[in-house]
Amino acid sequence: MLGDFVKQIVREYLTRLIWDSGIVRSDYVFTYVCRGEVGDRAEFSGDQVIKVGKSYVVIQTSTGLRSIPLHRIVEIRYRGRVVWRSPRF
Repeated sequence: MLGDFVKQIVREYLTRLIWDSGIVRSDYVFTYVCRGEVGDRAEFSGDQVIKVGKSYVVIQTSTGLRSIPLHRIVEIRYRGRVVWRSPRF
């Protein structure tokens, strides 16, 4: 199923941020569907990632922790360059 494949790719990027000490986490930016935001999209930086679950990621925001379902992540950029984009968008 496409949804499971998308989650697997996104989860691999996020998990690597947590476990690979050679990665500069702030080099990665994730765009996700966020209803109510301008354009229904919002972003978070790799250095905001606190925890990666099976189907979600927890990030630190200025107002506290936020849980984002992996299927809502639609784009990953590394140093400004798109390295992955959901086929749905």
